[in-house]
Amino acid sequence: MKNLLFIIGLLCTLVARSQDYGADQSLMDSLNRIVADEDQPDTSVLESYKEIIEILYYYNPDTLLPLSKRVLTLVNNKEESTLSDREQLIFSKNRGNALNNLGVYYSDRGNIEESLTYYFKSLAIYDSIQDDEGKGTALNNIALAFEDQGDVTRALEYYDRSLKYREKVGDLRGKAITLYNIAYIYNREHDNKKSIEYFKRSLALERQLKSQIGVAYCLNSIGEVHIKESMLTLGKKYIDSAMTIRKKLDDELGQAQCYENYADIHKMYKDYELALINLKKAVSIREKNGEKRDLCFTLFNLGDLYKNMGKLDKAMTFAKRSQGIAQEIQYPSSLRNAALLLSEIYEKRGIYDQALDYFKRSARLNDSLHNAKTKKAAIQREVQYKYERKIAEDSIRYYNKAIINEALIDKQKAELRAKRNEQYVLFGGLSITIAFGLFAFNRFRVSQKQKNIIEVQRATADMQRDVVERKNTEITDSINYAKRIQEAILPPKETLTENLVDGFVLFRPKDVVSGDFYWLERANGYIFFAAADCTGHGVPGAMVSVVCSNALSKCVLEAGITDTGKILDNTREMIIEQLNKSGEVVNDGMDISLVAIQESDRLSDTAEIQWSGANNALWIIREKTGHLETIKPDKQPVGGHSHATSFTTRKINIERGDQIYLFTDGYADQFGGEHLTHIPEGGKKFKSKRFKEYLISIKNKEMNTQHELLSQAFDEWKGKLEQIDDVCVIGVRF
Repeated sequence: MKNLLFIIGLLCTLVARSQDYGADQSLMDSLNRIVADEDQPDTSVLESYKEIIEILYYYNPDTLLPLSKRVLTLVNNKEESTLSDREQLIFSKNRGNALNNLGVYYSDRGNIEESLTYYFKSLAIYDSIQDDEGKGTALNNIALAFEDQGDVTRALEYYDRSLKYREKVGDLRGKAITLYNIAYIYNREHDNKKSIEYFKRSLALERQLKSQIGVAYCLNSIGEVHIKESMLTLGKKYIDSAMTIRKKLDDELGQAQCYENYADIHKMYKDYELALINLKKAVSIREKNGEKRDLCFTLFNLGDLYKNMGKLDKAMTFAKRSQGIAQEIQYPSSLRNAALLLSEIYEKRGIYDQALDYFKRSARLNDSLHNAKTKKAAIQREVQYKYERKIAEDSIRYYNKAIINEALIDKQKAELRAKRNEQYVLFGGLSITIAFGLFAFNRFRVSQKQKNIIEVQRATADMQRDVVERKNTEITDSINYAKRIQEAILPPKETLTENLVDGFVLFRPKDVVSGDFYWLERANGYIFFAAADCTGHGVPGAMVSVVCSNALSKCVLEAGITDTGKILDNTREMIIEQLNKSGEVVNDGMDISLVAIQESDRLSDTAEIQWSGANNALWIIREKTGHLETIKPDKQPVGGHSHATSFTTRKINIERGDQIYLFTDGYADQFGGEHLTHIPEGGKKFKSKRFKEYLISIKNKEMNTQHELLSQAFDEWKGKLEQIDDVCVIGVRF
């Protein structure tokens, strides 16, 4: 969630000051003496007001309105003819700053229309005095307002203009803020890749500026994107880093944001009690600091959590509180969210008429956020800006105003004519409809009995369909949740490829969740990585994969084992113990290809790797010969087996340029090839021989290119046939 303190560029200065309230109080006393001294030059008084506003905004944002108006009174009451050129420039800049601050004040309270009016007025003044830094700030805030109105295209346009001015004047602070805001738009539009790209660009600038609060915001936001992608472990690491900084700075509002993120993580794990504790901490902070806009969202999240917990009375209480504050500050998106939540609560209570009413309210509010009226109002602000700029440049104000008024009158007349024509068409249509209705009434009476019978049948069918749809939704939700759990145990592909330096992971589950998984850990000076195939696929396979992955990690992280054969031996014992707790013999387990290499040898010209395999082989393409070697596995799974023996640890010499491949059987077992003339209908298996030949044919390609080619070859071979098994292939070049 964005914080306007950060957006307008004051936050870093303010937080730095907030750490020493005593120093601020001393400075305030000095500034107040200057303001109260009638003998002080007006320019000194204006600069003092600027400092006072920056300090008090942090402690009490409500002071922004009276102080900004006081500055405007001071600059507007001064005869320009009595001012030197330098003084006129200072007065104009302070007028622009005061108007911009008023825009911030109204934006803080959700009054976007009013804030746009002041932002465009400030931009006109900055334009007239050629203040590029001021223009960068005003354009950034205008973009933010368009973003709040849902006009993403226009928001990006103004952010881009702001970025150019800020780059032109070397305003690193402003540039970091604008990059952050652009990232936030991409985040809201679900373009996570671009969102993280811009957040990281902003983070680099914040670190260059040594702004701890700016770094905290960027870390927090990157964490939020990863949480949204269900990469919960990685997301929590970023949130933890942000929380550490915010506690050090005593930044309570920032801590509230972190608590909300922790609540999101616990909700995804369905640990509702911990989520509740964190949300209550966030609510307490927001209530204490009077942050009504953010408090709306937090209360909404608390109500939604209670709804998920089945505590509908409490859910209703917090949904109503969120709705009440949203109405008070006239914030449409929060009103929409609260209405939708209330609709869901009433539906769960079985009060369907109220549920439908609130659902319609939510739909209307959603439409209003994106309708033509909102965009028209924004365009009017742009017209107003251009008009204000013209006033600042010359004295033909009344002529321009007359032109604009005349244009508006012509437009209104045209709209009235169009409306009158629509009414004529409407009345004519109604007349025809009434005549037809009288004719149809007789037919209606005849068919009424038949219709009643059909309605009963239809209602019965609809009820049955709703039951089926609800069950399907529950099943789909459960499977998607299982997917999030499985993704949480998988290392991010970026992490795996970063550790392997030059490699790829091709991972193609047959269903939403997978019995195959890839695995990587760094411990005791070694990098361990593997491709594994658990018994079954889909949800049953995914459940086994969680057990197997955890067992592998415990062996290397807790037991400290580095020998690959012993890792598989110990993993087998853990799997059997976990799966046989009920007393029934369960022979589930996994086939695996496991590699270990010392971290110090990863980039050496020569190295010795350890490898162990359970039914899954290791393939090596040698750089010198171009031949593919097959290292055969032990013919037993990691799990229950009637003739289990200890797994073999093989030590293999690797030279720079050699390529190794770990894989499960899904790629080679895929049926397809129907597009080839010699393949019958129904297809044939791809088979290991064809898989080897294809790897040799692409061995000179870059590893990321190999990944793309393998994926394309798989899809071409499969054609229109169904994927029969999960697929996992890991390739690494040394």
